[in-house]
Amino acid sequence: MEEIGHVKHNNLVKLLGYCAEGVYRMSVSEYVDNGNLHYWLHEFPGQVSPLTWTIRSNIIHNVAKGLAYLHEENKPKILPGSIKSSTILLDENWNPNISDYGLAKLLSPESSHILFCTCSSHVSTNTSIEGSDIYGFGVLMMEIISGKIHVLHSQLQGSL
Repeated sequence: MEEIGHVKHNNLVKLLGYCAEGVYRMSVSEYVDNGNLHYWLHEFPGQVSPLTWTIRSNIIHNVAKGLAYLHEENKPKILPGSIKSSTILLDENWNPNISDYGLAKLLSPESSHILFCTCSSHVSTNTSIEGSDIYGFGVLMMEIISGKIHVLHSQLQGSL
């Protein structure tokens, strides 16, 4: 978690502190004014969304920049493993900030170890975890563009 506390990027929520006691984990991050992207895409009660196409494009572009920083520029590499609209927080100017990356997998060139993993499924290889971030980003892009929540085919089968 010390490494994560030093991560600085315009598109990442700043980690202020954390606590790890036994099996319990908690992180404290900065407050971001406009809440999460999920609310504005799916729960906003108004008739006209404030998320214009320009804002949506900016969100996609800047989330990509934040992920690229975590995957490529930061050492050790940080793989969030759970990119979704509820983990993207929007500031007062609608700029996105990736949250929950502090509960992620850290990869250093010498070794890899899991601090915490927000992945919904167990992943055995580093490539699979990187792939899940890329897949999650693609799903997020489709959600931002379409305004629809991603539903797995298996979830549809169970509801029929």
